Amino acid sequence: MDTIGKPEQFTGDGRAEQKKMRYVFRIAILLTGLYFLCSLVANVTAVKMIEVFGLVMPAGTLVFAITFTLRDSIQRVLGKRISQAVILIGALLNLLMVLYFQLTIQLQPAVFWPHQDAYALILGAIPRIVLASIVAMIISELVDTEVYSIWVQRVDPDRKYLWSRVIASNAIAVPIDSIVFQLIAFAGIFPLSAMFAAMVGQTIFKYMVTVVSVPLIYITPNIKRPITGEEV
Repeated sequence: MDTIGKPEQFTGDGRAEQKKMRYVFRIAILLTGLYFLCSLVANVTAVKMIEVFGLVMPAGTLVFAITFTLRDSIQRVLGKRISQAVILIGALLNLLMVLYFQLTIQLQPAVFWPHQDAYALILGAIPRIVLASIVAMIISELVDTEVYSIWVQRVDPDRKYLWSRVIASNAIAVPIDSIVFQLIAFAGIFPLSAMFAAMVGQTIFKYMVTVVSVPLIYITPNIKRPITGEEV
């Protein structure tokens, strides 16, 4: 903890401050782990197109939409630079996952295992989807980070309306993610009308998930600034 230093809300000595710092770290680890989990699961399941409430979207949208609010929560606890690092690490983890999938596809299957073609069909389709997701994730979530930071500094400097920073940052980042993902993942595969329907479906559904997931930011500790000591 000495390497991080004590930001103003944790100044002073005593077990209470240490206990609160440990609690904040646990929440930060939980949020980061959930972010990585949702990112990986979303890319694996995005190979299937689904229809929910009449909206067409990749199945991965169901969990990926949560990552925006999780990232906002991470930024509140750990600060802007750590949040940006988490985004890039998430992209790297997805890349490593794809490389491992490709390795296992190339390995000779056991003679009694009859599902090689299905395995290769599903997991073999993931590289382009993951590439699209990685590019879309980096662009949209870095935008989300900047909007979040600007909103906190200029609109909510007193840190009173946590929900507003989630809504504002996601409102900008969500459509960017949907547009970039669809163009890279499915251009030349699906007709433009289908891609546009998926973009709209993804965006609307992600907005719905944003509203539902707003309470996630309220599980973060009541601190005035990130535990790293930097500004939000």
